Amino acid sequence: VQYNLEVVDKENFENTCPGKIKYDIFLNKLFEAVKIMGKGNVRSNFVLGLDNFDTTLLFAKNIAKEGIVFDYSVFQPKRFTAYSNKKSPDFDKVIEFTKNLVTIYKENGFKPIFCSLSSRSSIVNEMFLEEEENNMEKMIEVVFDDSVKKKFKLDRPELIYGIEGIYT
Repeated sequence: VQYNLEVVDKENFENTCPGKIKYDIFLNKLFEAVKIMGKGNVRSNFVLGLDNFDTTLLFAKNIAKEGIVFDYSVFQPKRFTAYSNKKSPDFDKVIEFTKNLVTIYKENGFKPIFCSLSSRSSIVNEMFLEEEENNMEKMIEVVFDDSVKKKFKLDRPELIYGIEGIYT
């Protein structure tokens, strides 16, 4: 289940999302949903760049401990809106934030929302998949000698999925 809180900071939420229910009620509904759906089965999307990055990362860590998966969309200013003059977040900050978010996912047993094979991929999916592939490559190095790698063409980690009994 997914309820999109959009904004991390309570005051910023009240100003940015005046038509939504009150911040505290919204957050409590997310916590209630975890009791029903289980940890890792409740998500909330946020607009990355509307709040301070450090505050946002701390919030992501805290709600993850409660079983809520933090997802995000990167803020893009739109003409004729209250935030039309606000800048999009710096690319390097988005990458740094995403690396930290992938760590939070791993620490809490979360997975990205879309399949890595889906056309609806995201930067979180890509970084998550890259880390999985790097781990798979390390496993191949440990488990197989060179003759086995050549026989099964294990120079391409994605091919290991087809070998019975190995990393499925």
